[in-house]
Amino acid sequence: MAEVIVSTFQRGGSSMVMQMLHAGGMTCLGGGPAFEDERVKAKAGGRLHLDWIRDVPGAVKVLEPQRAAPLAGGPIARLGIWLDRDPVTRAKSALRLMDASGVPVISNRQTIRALEASYERDRPAALAALRRLCGHILKVRFEEIIAAPEAWTDALCAQFEVGAVTRAKMLAVIRKGRGPGLAPHMLEPELMRDWGRAYG
Repeated sequence: MAEVIVSTFQRGGSSMVMQMLHAGGMTCLGGGPAFEDERVKAKAGGRLHLDWIRDVPGAVKVLEPQRAAPLAGGPIARLGIWLDRDPVTRAKSALRLMDASGVPVISNRQTIRALEASYERDRPAALAALRRLCGHILKVRFEEIIAAPEAWTDALCAQFEVGAVTRAKMLAVIRKGRGPGLAPHMLEPELMRDWGRAYG
């Protein structure tokens, strides 16, 4: 059984939480800083087949768990972490990432509202799916992590046996001075550079 599944929709803080778990010494599937394992990616409209997670140690990031195919045999991870985020900020961030990735997007009020509505529509199914995948669920808002990083780190450490040194390494992942809203620029290049320096 996996230790933890970190889950949300796109642009919800899952990479940051995976980085924290990695800093704490946990095995995290997929390469940093994003920690996206190819086996957890499904083609558009396709099902996620996650049975294999039952046999891996550590943490796995699973975006949009409502797309998971039905499982037999009970939970595949001990803990699920679900990350909520202000839907308007999330939508703007998702559109900015798509644009930076070369995907043609129209970023206007109508598109943002459509994305916001899709998050609200899919959230109950996503949470229900995560509950089926995991023995226990820990829910947190991205904004709470940024506003009170020490409290969040303590809550995360309480789920595992974590000492003071490891806690400090996990806490250091959260960028000081970062606000909960949309950053003025794409953070990914900086995160990749910092990750390369630390682990490259």
